[in-house]
Amino acid sequence: MRWKLALSLPLDDHGFHFSSFSRFRRRLAGHGLERYAFDELVRLAIEAGVLIRDAEQALDSTHIRGAAALQDTHTLIRNGVRKLLLAMGESSRAHRRLAKRLNLGQYLTNGKPELDWAHSDARKAHLQKLVADASVC
Repeated sequence: MRWKLALSLPLDDHGFHFSSFSRFRRRLAGHGLERYAFDELVRLAIEAGVLIRDAEQALDSTHIRGAAALQDTHTLIRNGVRKLLLAMGESSRAHRRLAKRLNLGQYLTNGKPELDWAHSDARKAHLQKLVADASVC
């Protein structure tokens, strides 16, 4: 509601879609300008006297919904394969045996694998492996 007040918008204004900032951030990153908007905002806030240079600031991002709040395709498939493995085995030992037999042991742990996520070919190859592994289940 504070941003609506700051922009003189009515309370029932729907605003912009939450993905707008994510898309804007992705476009900036594509040109190596990830910090541009943030650095400009800080510069202007210091000039306006709203922020003090080199002072600690507390940020509240409670109401920001960005791409980070959504699981990507890789994570969704990994979680799906893990859930299938867990549903097919009755005990931890059975899960491990089944995962070993299907060569899917890496799915019994949480977290993303070590991968150069900035490299599109690496992401594509990893996604192809995920899909192939999911089809085994």
